[in-house]
Amino acid sequence: MDKYEENKERFKEIIGKPEIKISVELPEGYEDQKKEFLELEKEEAFLKDVSKSIGRIVKKHLKKKKAS
Repeated sequence: MDKYEENKERFKEIIGKPEIKISVELPEGYEDQKKEFLELEKEEAFLKDVSKSIGRIVKKHLKKKKAS
């Protein structure tokens, strides 16, 4: 990571909203679609769907932690 990216990440940690980075692996049985899978990272509709789904999951888990 270059110096700019390091500083940008540090700034986001201090000033920005907290975030979690999650890695997604190519599902088994889809090895023949590696190119299409990697292109999803730039697809607006996919990113929107992932954001909504992950948001619901995060809220669910945070509510569980708050209740316990």
